[in-house]
Amino acid sequence: MKHTRYHRPQSHHGLLKTIGSGIFLFTLIVLLTQCTPAPKADRLMKPVPINQTSDQSGMPNFPPPEAVSKPVAVPENVPATPLPIPAPMPPKPEVEVPAVTEPKEEKPPVPAPVTPFPPAQSSMEVTPTRLEVDLSTQKLKIYAGEQVIRDYPISSSKYGIGNQAGTNKTPLGKHYIKTKIGEGAPENTIFQARANSGRIAKIDQETGDLVTSRIMWLKESDETDPKFAGSNSSYRRFIYIHGTAAERNIGRPASHGCIRMYNKDVIELYETVKEGLPVEIICSQQNPATGECQYDNAVMSKITQANNNTVNHAD
Repeated sequence: MKHTRYHRPQSHHGLLKTIGSGIFLFTLIVLLTQCTPAPKADRLMKPVPINQTSDQSGMPNFPPPEAVSKPVAVPENVPATPLPIPAPMPPKPEVEVPAVTEPKEEKPPVPAPVTPFPPAQSSMEVTPTRLEVDLSTQKLKIYAGEQVIRDYPISSSKYGIGNQAGTNKTPLGKHYIKTKIGEGAPENTIFQARANSGRIAKIDQETGDLVTSRIMWLKESDETDPKFAGSNSSYRRFIYIHGTAAERNIGRPASHGCIRMYNKDVIELYETVKEGLPVEIICSQQNPATGECQYDNAVMSKITQANNNTVNHAD
C-alpha cells in the first residue's frame, strides 16, 4: 500500500520568503543611509581645542582659504633652479645721538650761623705784631704791621696816669704780655690772686675791683728804665688786661690801674695773642704842660654821664 507525504500549501511558504527579503532590504538601506557622509553644508563645526587661539567672536583664527597654498606638481627630471640671493642692504649711517645730561640739583645756600659776637680769631687773618692801649680814646688796638686789624673799648684807671706803686694809676710806656692766665675758664669766672675761685660774677651787680674771665699780666719791656725800678715795676704792681664785673663802666676811666675789658672781648683777645707780644700804653692827647691825659669827646661824654648819675656805684 502506498503512503502519500503530506505537503504544506506552497502559498504560505512563498509569502514568508517574500516578507524576509523585504525586511533584509529595509535594514540594508537604513545601514547604508547612516554610513553615508552628510554634505559639507550640513556638517557640524568641530569644537575649537582649548589651546587653539580664537578671536573675540569665539571662532578659531584659521587662515582664509586663499591663504592656503596648494601643492604644485613638479614634473620629473627637471633640475631645481636655485633662488637668487638678494644683495646685502647697505649699512645705515650711524647717527650720533647727543648725550643727555641730567640737570644738577641746585642746593639752597646754607646761611651762616649767627653769633652774638665774632668768634675767636675770626678777624685775625694775619698774625698780630703788637697791641696799643690809648687812654685818650679808651681803646685797645691790635696791629699787624702798621694796620689796625681789631679794636676794643677798655676802661683805664679813674685816678689818671702814673708809674708809682700804691697810686692805682695806669702806667704809660712799653710793655709785653708776661703771663696768660684763665685758659678754658667759663665766661665771667672770678679770679682771686690769679687763681680760679670757681664763682661766676653777676655782671653789674657785684661790688669791688673784681678780675674776671681772663688775665694777661703785663711787664715793662725795659727793666733798666728808672721809672719802673723796684716796686714801680708794672709787673710787681700787678697791672693786668682782664675782664670785669662792672661792664657798665667800659668806655671811661674807672679801674684801679689795670686795663678792663668786656668779658667776651677779653676772652677773644686772650685766644688771639701770645705771651711775649709787645703792648704799648699811650695817651694820644696828653697835656704837655700838666702831663695829664686828656680824653676825646666820646670818653668825656661817658664821664659826664657817670658823674650825673645819682646812683653811687662802688668800683
